[in-house]
Amino acid sequence: MHRAELTIDLPSEELPSDPVLLSVLKWIFTTEETGALERVTGDGLTWCRRLVGACTRGGLTDVVAMTADDTELYLDDRGKFEDFGEVVDAVVKRGGLQGGFSELRVVLSGTYEEWHAAATIRLRTEVEKGAPEIDLQWSARSLGMRVQPGESPAQYRDRITSLARDPSAAMAAFAAPEVMLDNLIEHFAHELGAPPAQSRRRVVVVPGPVQVGRFRTLGFERSLRDRTVRPVAIERRTGAYDEPQVYYFFDPYHDLLSWILAAEIVEGRWAGPDVELVDHHGNPLPVGAGAYAQWEVAPDAVVIGDEKIEVSAVVPDVAGLDVAEAGNPNTPGFGGGLS
Repeated sequence: MHRAELTIDLPSEELPSDPVLLSVLKWIFTTEETGALERVTGDGLTWCRRLVGACTRGGLTDVVAMTADDTELYLDDRGKFEDFGEVVDAVVKRGGLQGGFSELRVVLSGTYEEWHAAATIRLRTEVEKGAPEIDLQWSARSLGMRVQPGESPAQYRDRITSLARDPSAAMAAFAAPEVMLDNLIEHFAHELGAPPAQSRRRVVVVPGPVQVGRFRTLGFERSLRDRTVRPVAIERRTGAYDEPQVYYFFDPYHDLLSWILAAEIVEGRWAGPDVELVDHHGNPLPVGAGAYAQWEVAPDAVVIGDEKIEVSAVVPDVAGLDVAEAGNPNTPGFGGGLS
């Protein structure tokens, strides 16, 4: 629900131009212009270790995945905690990274108060002149606003709407990720010697037909499912679901939270900080009178009752659930293990 894009321009030096003969051959046999390139000063492993320091002190401590030039160096497929620095040390010890790399890609996560953040970071040692060497996609979701053990669907709805309408509670609930992100940016600037360029936003996504159709499978009380790491990252998504929380984690209840909050925002009852309302394609949505006309699923298609959620037959059933959605055997009680 909190998202940020960061770029960091590291100290670098321009690479020498191609030799004249090579340039002529490229001109003869290709139609591409060869742009100027620059390389980070120092070696890639040194910058990797500085990135470790910045991320660790900024709260992103757990490694989810790491690749170098498309070679998989680490993948967490069981949801266990692995410290970023320790993983890098282990990779180097077995000979990885010491030979250098063109691009290091790492996915990290961390928690602060009742929020969980995930980030995809790309560090490149050679870029086009003027381009940033580091880019980062960051997102945070609330753990405190998840369905709690023992809650019925109606009790959960009432708890979330009460929070949404209470100015002090709503503002306090959304303050933690701002602190989390500010802390991360501060350590990036200190450890890497360059302040990140950034854009940040608070987003509530109005679920589409596929997401609403999955409401039928949600369990409550004794059938409550936990959020889990995905054994394998899902295929590339577009629009509002193109973000690291979606690729590497699965929370079966997050879209339900978004559905409840979106109605509060449209009805003018939301008392928290400014929030951007978008559809699942990422397009902005209006609020106020007539706003529901642009929802792909009408609000009255979902009835949140005392015992279950009823979804109108006009919303199609969902088929082809991925591994995490069908049930992850590495997570006790997930995927219908409790009755």
